[in-house]
Parts: sequence; C-alpha cells; structure tokens
Amino acid sequence: MPPRIGKLPKKVLTALPPGLLEQIDFVAEVEHRNRSELIREACRRYIDEFRRNHTPPKPEVQVQKEFVLETAEERFARIKAEQIQTLQEA
Repeated sequence: MPPRIGKLPKKVLTALPPGLLEQIDFVAEVEHRNRSELIREACRRYIDEFRRNHTPPKPEVQVQKEFVLETAEERFARIKAEQIQTLQEA
C-alpha cells in the first residue's frame, strides 16, 4: 500500500531471531518482494485477525437481541394471561 500524500512511513527497528529472518528472506525471494513488503503484509493480516476476534458486537446486534428478549417477555405475559383467563372460565 503506497503511503498517503503528506504521510511518510515510519521506520521501525526490531530484532528477529536468525531463523525467522531466514524464513522471511526465503518467502520474499520466492514472491519477488522485499522484506518490508512482506513484514507490512504480515502485520496487516495480524491486525485484521485481531480485530475480527476482539471487536465487540455492533450496537445494532445488541438492540436486536434486546428487542427479541422484550418480545419473548411480552409473549410470556400474554400466554400467562390467557392461562389465567382459561382457569377463571372453567
């Protein structure tokens, strides 16, 4: 992904175990990419996965659940009232 106009990429210095760096270099070579491109993609994928697993449900879903619970409570009250009426008529 190219940097946005006016936004220069930040450089990060990180230490990697030699075996991991060798694997990164191997994959980058096979895919005709450089280390930076490969590491950026890995970071983006990790963050996307993290967001999918750690994002709370949207408010619309919570409202819908509350609506369903409310409807169930109303139905229970109606059924109970019908049962009481049936017993009184008997």
